Formats: sequence, structure tokens, C-alpha cells
Amino acid sequence: MDCLVGCIWGTLGVIITIISIQLLPPNKGELTIAEFVENCNYYSAYYGVDYGNYYLDQSGEWVEKDFDGHVYFDIGHTERPLYQFTTVDGKVTGINYSINIINSEEWIGSYNTYMIIDALAFACSQDEVRLFTTIQNRISKSITDNTFRDFSLIESGVIITCETDYSGYINGTGALLIPDDDASENSFKLNFSMTME
Repeated sequence: MDCLVGCIWGTLGVIITIISIQLLPPNKGELTIAEFVENCNYYSAYYGVDYGNYYLDQSGEWVEKDFDGHVYFDIGHTERPLYQFTTVDGKVTGINYSINIINSEEWIGSYNTYMIIDALAFACSQDEVRLFTTIQNRISKSITDNTFRDFSLIESGVIITCETDYSGYINGTGALLIPDDDASENSFKLNFSMTME
């Protein structure tokens, strides 16, 4: 009986270790832009995030895929972030992007998915992030708890901040902003940045 219990605990330990290994990105330490992108693509695949008919290439640019027969429908408009990288000797020390939408009739979707994937790709690559860390949960919770609100957090020496401002929209479901029919104009602005401490 003790042998069976030991085998069960051993198997459970192996499973937990494998899951923990999968939660770490392929590239650790100081990252090039291409390595950051590879980390983003890894987490996107791991969490089943689909960017429709676009993908992020090695230079951090969004590129349209060749048509593969799939048709994509978006609920809530989001503009793809245009990444701006700060580098020192080819290594990324900061990443930021801004979204600015003015007088749109479309619903605006949350940028949480982009921000979570980007934050995981950068913060989880830091050397102090080891197996069995809970950084992924902390980052995800901090961002989703502040949908369409400002936030700032520090994880593994990375300062992650978001400033959001909007007017002329109704926050309908928590993840969508709906244009207010009574407003003569609307605007949505988001500034997201990650920098080393």
C-alpha cells in the first residue's frame, strides 16, 4: 500500500514539474527582439490565443498570413499594437505601444490578451524566474482585474504599466466598450510599457 501511495505521489510530482516547465518561456535572460517574439508566440500557442489572420514576425511586426481557408470574426475592435523596442547592445530593455482610437462606431475589445502575453514573454524570461513560480497567475490577475483601467506592477525586476483613458463609451460587459449613442464623439487611448527596474 505504501508503495502505491509513493508511486501516486511520484507521478503527481512529475506531472506538476512538467506543467511548471511548460509555463517557462523558451528564451531566458537578456532577450533580443526575435527572442521576445519567440516567447510571445510560445505563450500564445500555450494558452490557445489566436490573432486571426495575423502573426508576429521576428522583428516584432504584425504580418498577414497567407489565406488558409479560415474566416475570422472579431467581437470588439482592437488595433494590433505597434511595438517600440528600446535595446542596448541588441538586448531588449523596454517595450511599449500606444493605441489611439477616435470617433469609431465599433465596439472596442479589451487589450488584456496582448498585455498578458507580452508581460509573460518579458517578465518570465528574467533569470530569477524558476520552476514552480506563480508569476504567470499574478500577472494575469493584475491585468484582468484592471480591464480598461490604469495599473502598475513590478514582476521579476520588470515595471509593467498601463494608462487607459476613454470617453463616449459605455463599459458594457467589462471586456467591451460600446459607443454611447448620446455622446457626440468618443475616444480611447491606451499606453502600455515594460521597462527594467
